[in-house]
Amino acid sequence: MVRLEAERLIVDEPTRGGDVRTKAEIYALMRELARNGLAIHVISSGLPKILTISDPILVIRASCLARESYTRELSCA
Repeated sequence: MVRLEAERLIVDEPTRGGDVRTKAEIYALMRELARNGLAIHVISSGLPKILTISDPILVIRASCLARESYTRELSCA
C-alpha cells in the first residue's frame, strides 16, 4: 500500500511515453490512492483515457473553465 500525507495529487500527462505495462501500473496506483481518499487531479489531452479514470471532468480552455461534466454525460464519439 502506498501512503501519502497529502490531500491531493496533481499529475500532468502521467503516462505519456510509457509502455502498456507501465501505464497500467500507473493507473492502478492512481486508483488505489483515490480509494484511500486522495484527490487526484489529472491534466491530459487524451479524452478517451480521461473518460475511464476521472469523474468529474473539467475542461479548461484559455485559462477559463469551459465545461464541467461527469463521465456518464460524455463520450468520445
